[in-house]
Amino acid sequence: MEKEICYLKSLDKRNCTGCGACYSICPQKAIQMEEDVEGFLYPQIEQTKCINCHLCENVCPINRNLLDIKPKAFSYITNSEENLKNSSSGGAFGDIVDAFYEENRTVIYGCKFDDNNCAIHFGTQDKEQIGVFKKSKYVQSNLLNVFEEIKKYLIEDYKIVFSGTPCQVSGLKSFLSKDYENLLSVDIICHGVPSQKLLDYYIMEESKKNNSKIKSLNFREKVIDKNGRYNSRNIRLNLEDGRVVIKNVKQSSYLLGFHNHLFYRPSCYFCNFAQINRDSDITIADCWGINTVNSDKDVHKGVSCVIINSDKGQKVFENMNGQKDKISINFIVNNNYSYSAPTKYHKNREKFFNNLTVDNFEKKINKYTKRSFLGKVLGYIKRIINTK
Repeated sequence: MEKEICYLKSLDKRNCTGCGACYSICPQKAIQMEEDVEGFLYPQIEQTKCINCHLCENVCPINRNLLDIKPKAFSYITNSEENLKNSSSGGAFGDIVDAFYEENRTVIYGCKFDDNNCAIHFGTQDKEQIGVFKKSKYVQSNLLNVFEEIKKYLIEDYKIVFSGTPCQVSGLKSFLSKDYENLLSVDIICHGVPSQKLLDYYIMEESKKNNSKIKSLNFREKVIDKNGRYNSRNIRLNLEDGRVVIKNVKQSSYLLGFHNHLFYRPSCYFCNFAQINRDSDITIADCWGINTVNSDKDVHKGVSCVIINSDKGQKVFENMNGQKDKISINFIVNNNYSYSAPTKYHKNREKFFNNLTVDNFEKKINKYTKRSFLGKVLGYIKRIINTK
């Protein structure tokens, strides 16, 4: 996307990622992040408190100039079976934390689900708690006051590991306005983010279907099928009555909508941060396509791609003890399309959100993700090619 002015000046929702940097930097606390009709958070200024300092406009990362970098990429599998089992991919994040961690002087920030199944960013000094950060969260997290907390810890010389989406990392870097050697930033290859409101609708839908409330949920649940093959594109629903329900993309309306890119945040389809040049020290993701170069590796069981974006990231990677194999950046570009380009806007997105309610949520997803016969044939051919 061409250079644009920030949302606070343009009111163009394509220009707001919801990172909250403007909210965090306001000296008057005149900005609140408020939910729109689709459930996404946007900054709103209380004009009676505003002193026209323009810090909120200047801090917006939407026009941040990302420096040209020469990243290096590796496939990665942790040596810890427990870490691998509890991770969405190959366990890279857990090993990154181990390599950077200093006892009593490190705070790790990541996304977790709270007791109400809301995605929030959270910091902990207890390395044993990072399991809540490892699983994928197919929803946008609320960063709350995390940026301000991190700045305070950095000034006090704590080491910080911050993991988030590329726009969240850029939002943090813009808010801090300087590089801190004691900050390690880790982003992901991100397709896009739905709103918490949509996930809440799905949870209500599944609670009604199962006659029991959803106590907790996990995306990317690793399941072995009847042929002994792993599949990780599943959601696990832990019900309050003790039952466990696991659904795949065809069975879960939320996964169906997510993987069809139906209901992401507007800015995701025009993302400035879906590019090779990144603010993060390390980028992690699934190493899709690795089976085409090494048939012994199963991405659904867990293989990460780890992309080194800085000297700091390189030093950390050298201290990670998993299985490392060099791969090309072109390999990542060809197999993880969101690494270098935004997700394509779904033609039915506006129709989906029009008059959306919890009662028609599933019906609308099924209606607006239905593929044509040609689309089904092309999808089948693509699966055949990918299994060879």
